[in-house]
Amino acid sequence: LKQLYDEGDLIFFSNVGVLVEPVNKINYKEKTFTKLFSHNTQRRYMQQLDPFHEVSGTGLLARMTDALTRKGHSPGLISVSGESYALVGEAGVGPTIKFVSGSGILPFNLRPSISDMETTIRKLNRETTIMSGLFSKTWSELLKDSIVSNNLINGAMENAENTAFFNENDNLPQKLSLVTRMIKSHKVLGSSHDAIYVRFNGFDSHADVFKTLYDQFTQVDDGISSFVSEMKIQGEWDNVVIVGVSEFGRTLTPNSGDGTDHGWSGNYFMLGGGVRGGRILGEYPDDLTEESPLNVGRGRFIPTLAWDQIFNGIVEWFGLTGKN
Repeated sequence: LKQLYDEGDLIFFSNVGVLVEPVNKINYKEKTFTKLFSHNTQRRYMQQLDPFHEVSGTGLLARMTDALTRKGHSPGLISVSGESYALVGEAGVGPTIKFVSGSGILPFNLRPSISDMETTIRKLNRETTIMSGLFSKTWSELLKDSIVSNNLINGAMENAENTAFFNENDNLPQKLSLVTRMIKSHKVLGSSHDAIYVRFNGFDSHADVFKTLYDQFTQVDDGISSFVSEMKIQGEWDNVVIVGVSEFGRTLTPNSGDGTDHGWSGNYFMLGGGVRGGRILGEYPDDLTEESPLNVGRGRFIPTLAWDQIFNGIVEWFGLTGKN
């Protein structure tokens, strides 16, 4: 990360967190709409980024691809880490999510019980009878679409091997290897833009924080180094951006197990060839004591930069405006 920062391709964000409006130690409980210091509620909030429920239940990445679809583009919505609040869009608007597992995409029906079983499945699910209903027809359409998508992604991925080395024995490098292969396949898959979700767990360091961070940061460093190398080889470095996010930071004061507990604000980063980097945006607290106006206890600090502010610029780079 330091090398990318020095080269002007990375920005750090300081004192960022879930924040609806500026608050202080007196009114933060009253003016914060979500339960603080909780994984599930904080994760949902920052992945949805819709505090006033303007498009209730939807996530940020899906709203971006929904908006691009309305503008006539053909965006892709991809996850290499399962389901996420960020991937939930408005029904029937944006693209169907492509889920890619750690080992890639397994071909559909590897051990068919009859020959040419795929044709039979398509035929059975194309038939309409007097007993056909909305739910069964919807299920059949989803099944047929899934088979087509599976075959398309499999064919594209077979011809999209990476040139750069990724240590696929580690979790994050393996996932980023899949991401770069999907990016290499985007023209074959017909994507004008791609929003890709990657989750890397293991930072909940309630014990042995130093060992935890060393192991995790090693994977972050290795994975991003390989990712950057592959993007430059593909000629896509100026067309990608990675945003490192988390639901919250950690307490500055340790617990009895040489670990840290759930905090509020944290420090994050964004990188890419188009990023005007070499800067730190936001204000790091100048007082880390218990008397600090931002410290609500145990080194849990009130954010002074909201996730909405960070993603505003990314959404504009993606080709969208406030009207969208």
